[in-house]
Amino acid sequence: MKSSNEDISHIIQTRDPFKISVLGFSAIEEALEQLIQEALPSPHKLETQRLSPSFKVDLAIGLGVFPHDFKGIVIKLSKIRNAYAHEFDLKVKPFKSSELVSAMPEEQRTSVSTIKNDDEDIQVLSFSVFTTYIEVTSRIKYFRQVRAERVRKFAQLKATLEEIPQPIIEQPSEYYINYSKDLDERIKKRQDLILENMLSKKT
Repeated sequence: MKSSNEDISHIIQTRDPFKISVLGFSAIEEALEQLIQEALPSPHKLETQRLSPSFKVDLAIGLGVFPHDFKGIVIKLSKIRNAYAHEFDLKVKPFKSSELVSAMPEEQRTSVSTIKNDDEDIQVLSFSVFTTYIEVTSRIKYFRQVRAERVRKFAQLKATLEEIPQPIIEQPSEYYINYSKDLDERIKKRQDLILENMLSKKT
């Protein structure tokens, strides 16, 4: 089941570093797998699940769908998750806020610099998990939008090429005005049909 912003918010509201680390990073990793799948020409869910978090980040970066400067914080959160997963004494926190901050990209580090209180470690951890999750999921949405626009433009071009017949030079100018209007309508109808066929094949 895919996580949502609301799920991450509920996890953070527990203020439990174990839950925030383990469940929060699981959501980040799940979203990272989805991002990779979106960028690949065909689904490879089983394969991506078997990859290490470090390899997943490198793959997403290599595919051009994830920023390199976020690699450090993803790997750091992965290590914290693993530490909690193998730590029997949950009272011991396997991280410090300063370590998280140093692993952050500049945009995250700038935003977190104002957190200074007794609960700093938990707040920085929560901030790291939530903003990293948002970064990955926003990349998924952006990639889908770009791909949808490319499909739309391809359909428009294909429809235009299919609807343009050989011109008849002898016809008067009024003929070409009406012809242009009719052509636009036929291109739009064919474009819609092409898009409908392309989408039906995906589902």
